[in-house]
Amino acid sequence: MDIYGWVTDLQNELAASGNLRVAELINLLPMAVSESEPIADAYGLELLAAAKALQNPWLEVYARHWHLRHLNGTLNHGTLSLQYAVDALERAHRPEARDCPQSICATQDISSAYESVDRFSFAAEREAVSRETLAKVTPVWSCFDCINRELIGAVHDQGRTEEALGILHQACAEMAAVGEDASPAYINAEAELHLAMGNIVRTLELCELGEATADDEPRTTRFTRRINWTTALRLSHAGNLGGTDTAVPAVADEVLKQFPSPEDILSERTLSALWADELLALKEAGYLGNQPEFGATLETLLQHSERVGSLRTTIDVGYVHACLSADRGVRWVGEEAIAAMQRTLPSLIDDHGAAKKIATAQQLVAALMTPPLPAPIHELAAYIRTADSSAEQDVEWLRLALATNPQNQELQALLGMAYGNAGQDRLALQQFQAFVAVPHSSAAVIGMARSLVRTEIPAQVVDHEVLSASVRFQQFPDPGVRVLGFWLAADFQFFREQYDQAIASCKEALLLDPAVPVRPTLAKASLLRGDFLTAADQYRLLIEESEDTNFDWDLITAATAAEDWATVRAQAIKLGIPGAEGEGPIDEPMSFCRVLRPVPQGPAAVWDALRTGPATARIVEVSRPDNDTQFFNEVVVLDLEPVNLDAKEEDGDDWVPIFPVVHVLHPSRHTAWVVDGAAPPDELWATFRDVLREEGWGVWSATWPGYVVVNPAAEGDDATEGDDDNDAKGDGGGELPGMFCFVATPPHVSPQQADERLTEMTAQWPHPVAWLTLAETAGVDLARHHDIIKRYGL
Repeated sequence: MDIYGWVTDLQNELAASGNLRVAELINLLPMAVSESEPIADAYGLELLAAAKALQNPWLEVYARHWHLRHLNGTLNHGTLSLQYAVDALERAHRPEARDCPQSICATQDISSAYESVDRFSFAAEREAVSRETLAKVTPVWSCFDCINRELIGAVHDQGRTEEALGILHQACAEMAAVGEDASPAYINAEAELHLAMGNIVRTLELCELGEATADDEPRTTRFTRRINWTTALRLSHAGNLGGTDTAVPAVADEVLKQFPSPEDILSERTLSALWADELLALKEAGYLGNQPEFGATLETLLQHSERVGSLRTTIDVGYVHACLSADRGVRWVGEEAIAAMQRTLPSLIDDHGAAKKIATAQQLVAALMTPPLPAPIHELAAYIRTADSSAEQDVEWLRLALATNPQNQELQALLGMAYGNAGQDRLALQQFQAFVAVPHSSAAVIGMARSLVRTEIPAQVVDHEVLSASVRFQQFPDPGVRVLGFWLAADFQFFREQYDQAIASCKEALLLDPAVPVRPTLAKASLLRGDFLTAADQYRLLIEESEDTNFDWDLITAATAAEDWATVRAQAIKLGIPGAEGEGPIDEPMSFCRVLRPVPQGPAAVWDALRTGPATARIVEVSRPDNDTQFFNEVVVLDLEPVNLDAKEEDGDDWVPIFPVVHVLHPSRHTAWVVDGAAPPDELWATFRDVLREEGWGVWSATWPGYVVVNPAAEGDDATEGDDDNDAKGDGGGELPGMFCFVATPPHVSPQQADERLTEMTAQWPHPVAWLTLAETAGVDLARHHDIIKRYGL
């Protein structure tokens, strides 16, 4: 049973009534959840608010379900979101909502929430609620798949692994008996069960099968498989070590090839404990070194799990963190991890080895010796700034030094920043609070604040602390302290994209001290607020005061946005850019790039573009026709610092810069349409694309890998009149390679002219293609397009 059919109907109703944003959110939310995108949280809240405003209880059920899938299934929220899940379950069973097919999903959400709190303490309750729900549905329901996986996990967490495997096989058989396919997640679940039972060969087979059959699977599913795959590979190579503590390189490469990176796992918090356990095992087996980077990642995961009430994860990650920090010889990190575990232990219903883990970690950490300082206290700050030491090692030294010299502001500030760099958000906040308790003129407070806003501390907490400090400083009699207060406010407000406030704070600081270094902030904030002349003036002053050539490039951006072409050309000549002589705008094809452009009511998106000047680019990618705004042929002004510089070395010759867009110089006036059908031969496609582009059209292939359409010739259909027996040119197989593309017509081309031109350009293609929306707009006969859609299964 398709429990989402009503969703499609609702989307159509919403679109027809003008609620396009709500209709769009219905798609955006599950897509963002599947890709573990942080914006899923905002989408969930926005859709829930819209559902309440529309007084649509079914849509409320849908919004709560997908929002909870993000909070529990990706972010691993435990007690923090448990009441939300309980409330969602109760609401889903109210009279106005219980007939919604999606109401069953609330059971999955409550089970998942309890699993996030502690998979062991609540395993029996999870099993009971799953069995109760399964008694109400049949295998034709798509939620039969999900609820059975909840049941399998609950039974497995109670130590009945073989029984869980039997449930899995039974569920798959029942779905197959009614013509339903089990989701790919079942392959992962079976691999995990076989791994727990020690069936390594079967685990590897299932992991390979899961990878081969993966098709648009959620990131969480993919990374779960890859961690289990790593475990199975490690166990399959047990004993294949070269020397005493390192693996043979070829073996190590094979074992580690699937293991998620720290960056990967930070977006998949629900896998924190699974990843941490395998990280420790890999280190102990000699496959990985004990890098400080792992410490910062584990600290971030640990603080998150404690903050959101994921109790078992806090114990498991804390244990690994303490063990690895002890191995690195960093006492304070282990002590902080143990403290988090001890705070969590009383909340556990089922100990399940937690106390033993704490005792083991305490024993390891207690055995560590206190390291000596690498330099005298008065030289320590300079040493740390130049030494190739880790943040956690810096903290160790700084804490030792401050124990005997607690008033040293320089060391205090370094400690705050080191805490932030080591992932110690809570301690970074405490250090900042202590540092600003008494107003002073030390600019080190700026560095501490910058470190603090990049932690995972809730924004409202950071905002309160930083802004409160800046206000106190601004009211202090000492002018130097007041300047620092405005500087702190400007820096913070710019980071929070509060550009008007940042500009005002910069101006106040400059009135008190013209030498205070806020002009770069003032210039950039003015640029982003559209005050290009002020931005250009500030960059000119910075160029006069500084040898930093980056300001020369920034002036080009500001002058381009202001359409001050004389300045643009003068700067281009100064920087040695060819073709800068002359007058007016520079509009010459240069190099391909990508641009990061804000999108209305959504995250910024990246578009392919061609640079046409020192700070301009023309977007060459056609936006989806259902977008509110078309970007093809737009001329945009670029911030000339690429956002992907970190990937340049790794990508090598394949690297393409991605520039943020700061202004739209000339908007698009094109209109986009979908063309769908069987793919023509490459040479015919190339002609179609190149000819239309020469005529000012946009042509962009959006065909995805594996896209195929039905071959009518294989179905025995007679050729439709007007198709010139094109179907007879098929290969006789049941499928044909598909083509899905967007075309963007220039403003001078009417829909009727576009229909005629597409008809002309595709007349010689072996198979007809459809452009239904364009045909509807042009008012031409739609029968041909409906027939193509039907016969080719578009």
